[in-house]
Amino acid sequence: MMAARRVFEKLRQLAPYALIELLLPGGTLLALGLWLYRRRRDRRHRASQAGFSLAHDHVPPHQALG
Repeated sequence: MMAARRVFEKLRQLAPYALIELLLPGGTLLALGLWLYRRRRDRRHRASQAGFSLAHDHVPPHQALG
């Protein structure tokens, strides 16, 4: 029963992307881009909650060379 629940939840998560793909011209590219954007945003959010930073610290060019 738990496996069926996980499958149903995955389908629920993918439904908006499938709808975009079917209804809009060029929907495949739009859906893929949106999925990648949200996946990256969610990963950054989880990392910040755990105390990690996925963004690189900015180092001014004059300090980077020594």
